[in-house]
Amino acid sequence: MNTKTKKVNRRAATSAFLLLTENCNLRCTYCFEGGTRCVTNYMSKETACKTVDYLLQQAVDNDVDDIKITFFGGEPMLCPELMTEIMHYAEAQAKEKGKGTRYSIITNGTIYNDKVEAFLDVWRGYKGSDVDVQLSIDGIPEIQNTNRPCAAEGLVSSQLAESAIAKYKEYFRKYGLNEERLHIHACVSKASLPRIYDSFLYFTRDLGIKNSNFAWVIEDDWDDNDLNIFSEQLQKIVKRLVDITTNKKRFPFKHFDRTSGCSAGQNMIALDTEGNIYPCHRFFFYNVGNRDNIILGNVTDGIIYNDRREQYIGIDYAKISPEICQICIAANYACTGDIYKVPNEYGAKFINIINQYYQHFCELVDKKIQIDALSKTVSLLQMQAEQINALEERIKALEECARSAP
Repeated sequence: MNTKTKKVNRRAATSAFLLLTENCNLRCTYCFEGGTRCVTNYMSKETACKTVDYLLQQAVDNDVDDIKITFFGGEPMLCPELMTEIMHYAEAQAKEKGKGTRYSIITNGTIYNDKVEAFLDVWRGYKGSDVDVQLSIDGIPEIQNTNRPCAAEGLVSSQLAESAIAKYKEYFRKYGLNEERLHIHACVSKASLPRIYDSFLYFTRDLGIKNSNFAWVIEDDWDDNDLNIFSEQLQKIVKRLVDITTNKKRFPFKHFDRTSGCSAGQNMIALDTEGNIYPCHRFFFYNVGNRDNIILGNVTDGIIYNDRREQYIGIDYAKISPEICQICIAANYACTGDIYKVPNEYGAKFINIINQYYQHFCELVDKKIQIDALSKTVSLLQMQAEQINALEERIKALEECARSAP
């Protein structure tokens, strides 16, 4: 029987990143505010609720089953009470309209307190085990502390992260939540590239996070030597992975077999604290001071610039790069002023290396599974042979007893 895959409606904007605040407890070196962050805006409950209404109306109008909200910032864990209010409102409105809801959060992983736990309790109450927390940690403490220093003097971000992650893990285990959904995402820069393997060990072994992922900074100043370093690091990671798992999903880099983009400006949008709508959160961060031509509307006043959105709805990612490549149109726009023009050719080169090592990893895993299966079969046969020998010895003993009986 043939089954038809439901066609995705690109015009249905049902997934949104909510930039709940531009405030943050860290002062990351690569932050768009630089080292002088002074913006502390927070999204109002009214703006957040209007966003929920907009997403649900999109779902109703386009016959989409559910909406997705990603809590983002700044640092969203600075406003757990707002997230709780948003969730309560979204659940009530979605139930009324017969739609489902999904949530995720992207946090720097340095904050865990009673208010955060209360928010997690509400989330768990609505969604059970479907709690998804992405921790943005850059790597080993040396890298983390260099890239992501704390705003307050005397605090060390790696220490805060280690303490908070231990509490997150305890919470997930206490309530039987899927630990695969407590995961790390690390940005790889030219400076941190030679330490990817060390960071991978730190995440999986020291922090005990099963699922960690890396993504390179597309617009960094890469060269061919970086490709060699990347290859060496991946070789070490693959060897380590094969030793500890047969789960192919644990491979820490996204791999592609075709030109790949995302749904920015289509099914996915992002909203800032004032309710302005962007194709995605990266457009917001990349284009400070030059946003008028990329803002797609404002949810608070109900104005949507559909003509601006058309270029994203009708985008053809295959035209951007004919090679195997992960494409970020926001990075393209930030670096070249054109969503169709890539900043450099290294995106495709990195992906080619990733694909090669992913294929190698899968082959090694398949062999490991086969060897394990054969070893179990051999052990079973050996055990059966031992049982047969024992039975034969028992039979002989019984026969001897029978012969010697009067």
